[in-house]
Amino acid sequence: MVRSMRSTARILRTALGSGCLLLALAPGAHTATAIATVDDLSPALNQQGEVTLVGVHQRIAMGGEQSPMEVAELWERFQGSPALHYAVNWSAPVAIYALYSGFSTQNPTISLTIGYLESALLRPAQHPEWARRPIPTGRYLNYTAGSGGLRATLEPEGRVRSAWQRLDRDRLPTAILERYTIGADGGITQADVLVLYR
Repeated sequence: MVRSMRSTARILRTALGSGCLLLALAPGAHTATAIATVDDLSPALNQQGEVTLVGVHQRIAMGGEQSPMEVAELWERFQGSPALHYAVNWSAPVAIYALYSGFSTQNPTISLTIGYLESALLRPAQHPEWARRPIPTGRYLNYTAGSGGLRATLEPEGRVRSAWQRLDRDRLPTAILERYTIGADGGITQADVLVLYR
């Protein structure tokens, strides 16, 4: 639990510091080329069938002045969910995910879910405040994987910020998935931004 709270605080600072929604979703002149592609996001996503994220959820305004505040409030709600953190199997490797989905040219809001893979929980997700959301399947582009350079020189905050700035703004995503891998000391050992385009 303590490990989770330290990690969540670091991730919250990362999400706020990167200005994710404002940078990535506003129309822009530059287009990114992904550094690598990934067919599976983690061993749990290799399984057949649906992979579910369990955590907190809300619809947020896309790219407006309120976006960073809404994202921060949801991260704080996630951090303040001790029952969820106690349900995690901390004896195994754990990652915290932020799933942005429901992108549309017609609708100015998107869906944001922050939580853990259901397979990381010790018991089934049955708390009334927890949201269960399937992670869309497909071939994700990993904007933070690399051959040393970016990953070796930047802390997680820098990797996430850099990845959001390099997203292809000319293509509408199906999902954007931030993955924060948590080490035994509660620190973030790896941060990735994975994108599934239509």
